Amino acid sequence: MESANIAGSSSIVAKTFTFEELTNTTRNFRDDCLLGEGGCGRVYKGQLHEQVVAIMQVDQNGNRKFLVEVLRLNLLHHPNIVNIIGYCADRDHRLLVYKYMPLGSLKDYIQDPSPSKKQLDWDTRMKIAIEVAKGLEFLHDKAQPPVIHCNINCYNILLDEGYHAKLSGFSLAKLGPIGGKHHVYIKFQGVIGYSAPEYVMTGELSVKSDIYNFGVVLLEIFTGRKAMENSTDGDEHNLVEWLRYFCSYNNSQNFNGMLIFPFSLKLSFKLVPLHLVKWWTLKNVVECLSNPPKMHVSSPPKVVHFWMI
Repeated sequence: MESANIAGSSSIVAKTFTFEELTNTTRNFRDDCLLGEGGCGRVYKGQLHEQVVAIMQVDQNGNRKFLVEVLRLNLLHHPNIVNIIGYCADRDHRLLVYKYMPLGSLKDYIQDPSPSKKQLDWDTRMKIAIEVAKGLEFLHDKAQPPVIHCNINCYNILLDEGYHAKLSGFSLAKLGPIGGKHHVYIKFQGVIGYSAPEYVMTGELSVKSDIYNFGVVLLEIFTGRKAMENSTDGDEHNLVEWLRYFCSYNNSQNFNGMLIFPFSLKLSFKLVPLHLVKWWTLKNVVECLSNPPKMHVSSPPKVVHFWMI
């Protein structure tokens, strides 16, 4: 089990809960308390000491992921990283207790929107993108050693009141390279369609891998499409490849009922190859997202290239 004394964040010890406490607050994990199911287990809504919480019941084969999640989130504190309140390691039971995010995950609005969810307008999408980038910037530039998330997707971006974005899903996170090294080699554990090609093919992992991953998520935010989609003929379509065609045009396109400017497509699309540029960092991404060029809906804007290209 890897360990670290991560700098750049004050350590707040997570609380421990008994299995009985968490069973009671979820009414014995009843279906009407179920919020959803992720890669590590089911998530339930409950209330502890007058605070609404989300409780993840970790799968039996997820013991290592449970330990990683507790260690990571107990050490990493940032406004755009989900807060862990506590955990349960009572006998064979493994549960994680988080602050409840009332607006759910970004997936509920982008990939599988329901009639009860309002469609996100342009400003809200940009706000979410900027806040996710700030969370990643903290992991890469402030945490020492740096932390590579490895699993950025719409399901792992949670939304608090006011659509404030928070990164979650740290079970695959890895400590970044130290001692002058630029990458580490591990067995591939990511998701096809999101993960950087060199990580998929060779196991080479660095903070730049997260930049590629985030670029794919930006494309999802801007288009409303999934990283990998099944077509009517049964084939899978990669979002990055699909958008190569649209990025060659200077006129605006309409995706998922929302006006998307070529700038936003260019911005996110360029993150895919730019993760290979040595000096490219999440700080650059935050600057670009926070200061987009001025454009008017009345006339189709020209394609705007990054200032650093």
